[in-house]
Amino acid sequence: EPGVPVDSEAVGKLSQKRRDQLASSAMELYLRELFLWRKVQTDPHFGNYRVRIGKDSDQLVLLDFGAVREVPEEFGEKYRLMLKGLFWEDRAAFEKAAANLGMLDPADPQELKDLFYRLCSAIVEPFGKEQPFDWRGNDLPQRVSKITWEIFRKFPVRAAPREVVFLDRKMAGMFTFMAVLGAKLDH
Repeated sequence: EPGVPVDSEAVGKLSQKRRDQLASSAMELYLRELFLWRKVQTDPHFGNYRVRIGKDSDQLVLLDFGAVREVPEEFGEKYRLMLKGLFWEDRAAFEKAAANLGMLDPADPQELKDLFYRLCSAIVEPFGKEQPFDWRGNDLPQRVSKITWEIFRKFPVRAAPREVVFLDRKMAGMFTFMAVLGAKLDH
């Protein structure tokens, strides 16, 4: 497929508006994959994307669908409820959904619940009230890493549900994608 790499100089030279449009298209695609089609391409490295640069607008080209994973409907609904709890800052709804997903246990120590809530709240920060979010000019990856390390240091490692592992991988790729584009999105 014709196009240039996402991290190419040509894409980097596009206007902020055009890079934001590419970023918005990528995020919309991810949300459709997750919540509408329930099939997510879980290998988000730049080799799986190209950009067709046009005169006035650009097109994101997707390659390699070998890593597409189906998101079971029941899991997707529980995941949506967990996100909804985060967005509405409804801690009880968040914890209930996280427990239903097997990510928290009601018997977990309060400190672990607090850290996990902080971690997940940080991850959804780009979609929150502080808009537009500057995907490149922030310290979000460092803060997420610090909280994750604190969880691992203080509490026994618990295997996350398989679906969560793949979605976390996809989300990390999306964060990198947005940062490379220097996106500043208002969601």
